[in-house]
Amino acid sequence: LQGRQIVKDSLTTKDIIVLKHLAELGQGKYVGVEVLAVITQQTKQNFIELQEPFLIQRGYLSRGARGRTITNKGIELLNNLGED
Repeated sequence: LQGRQIVKDSLTTKDIIVLKHLAELGQGKYVGVEVLAVITQQTKQNFIELQEPFLIQRGYLSRGARGRTITNKGIELLNNLGED
């Protein structure tokens, strides 16, 4: 369960790590799935099957031909994390 602590709105610490990494690069910058799997210490397959669909479904992550990027909703979530 390491890295699976719920932080906010069913998001885990690993979800927040992904979103923060994408936000630091800047909106509109794309990252490959391999990088996101490495920074969350999981296999590429686990990231694609378990974590990515949740983030996309919630509207925090966008997947395109060039990679993954954070959405406006993802940026907004990070900005509001400390307000609870």
